Amino acid sequence: MKLIKILFFSFTVINCNAFALNLDGTWKSDFNSTVEFNTANVKLEDKQRNFLSELFGKLLVTYKNGVMKLSMPSSKVTVKGELQDFEGFEQQQAYKIVIQNKNTIVLETTDEDGKKNIALLKFENEDKYWIYLPNSSDDWMQLHIREFFVRQK
Repeated sequence: MKLIKILFFSFTVINCNAFALNLDGTWKSDFNSTVEFNTANVKLEDKQRNFLSELFGKLLVTYKNGVMKLSMPSSKVTVKGELQDFEGFEQQQAYKIVIQNKNTIVLETTDEDGKKNIALLKFENEDKYWIYLPNSSDDWMQLHIREFFVRQK
């Protein structure tokens, strides 16, 4: 009986969530993880891959009190072989957590026009998650493009 209790306790501890999911704070796009995953797993033309790579690593997302703020700085990107201006943006969306388990959060976001979207955030640890791009668009979702984010300390 004592052995059963020890095994049960060990199994419970091993299978417990080792980290608590908490979105509060600012998260930055992780260029290296994003490009590494997409290069190995996503079937894109070189020009598509290069264009996206010029955008990754810049987006900041801040979650606080049910509001998600997205901040993307202006930058230069290559379009048809020429450097072009990419206009940055700042926008806010309301969000609520629809479902959460030990390594996943499903968010429902509502943009300024009242349009709702679903976003699935998969956590690798308490300070890193990835999301499919863009959130719930059927055309892009099938490409399985991921963008990784790391918590800013």
